[in-house]
Amino acid sequence: MTEQEEEPKGGCISGGLNLFGGLCGLITVVSVFNVAFDLDLAIRVYGSSTELPTEWMAVIALAVISAITLGISAIMTNRWIRKKFQTYPWLKWAAPIVITLALVFGFYAVYYNIEYAGPLHYASRSNDIEAVKEELKEGVEERDFDRSVWECIKLDHVEILSLLLEHPNAEENMKGDFSYALDIGSKDVLILFIDAGVGAEGEEGEFLAQFLAVSELSKEEKEIVGLKFFETGSNPDGVYTGGYMGTELTAIEQAREQGLTKLVAAVEAD
Repeated sequence: MTEQEEEPKGGCISGGLNLFGGLCGLITVVSVFNVAFDLDLAIRVYGSSTELPTEWMAVIALAVISAITLGISAIMTNRWIRKKFQTYPWLKWAAPIVITLALVFGFYAVYYNIEYAGPLHYASRSNDIEAVKEELKEGVEERDFDRSVWECIKLDHVEILSLLLEHPNAEENMKGDFSYALDIGSKDVLILFIDAGVGAEGEEGEFLAQFLAVSELSKEEKEIVGLKFFETGSNPDGVYTGGYMGTELTAIEQAREQGLTKLVAAVEAD
């Protein structure tokens, strides 16, 4: 009597993996067209909406997740694959290596998609000026552009920030970006924004007053930036009322309190 072939186990788990992997695969295919043709598609379920990936790294991450899930399911239950493992013993060590490499690449793709808003953000963090120029020529998404500006402010990438502030996308959120820069930006970063025409007044008061209230620059650097503000029309009697650093002191009163003699002298001489 012929020995009955052992039935593959793990049917329920395999079914779940197939369902999950199949859905990921379907989303991956649709996302390929979404990225390739800039379709801005989204999944809508019961009134909620989730945008499909708009970057190739996110598509690759989905594809890897789908492939690994379906592959594990097949190894668990597919008779043909199980026979191949018996026929070719080297598959028992080759398969884990392939799966590990796929996982590493997949995790990197997921990490890239989480860590970076897009290629412009990646190039800005890397301080790759030529790559930034290329991305700006090709056109960028708003989120990618905004994250790039914040990255340059934080890392003091002045040359790239100068390119970004010259781009039309910079105008919409310039005042908000400048408020962020006032907290952590260097002297050169702040002067770039002033030269770009950010203006004298923000959402929570005069920028000069806000700068003197929140900036941790040295006294000498504060003098330089403060004079730049004053030269471009900032009101020395303005106040900054927003945030935990808000104060009732005017800009000139803060300047006197902080010993910014050059700024005080310039205001009094005006």
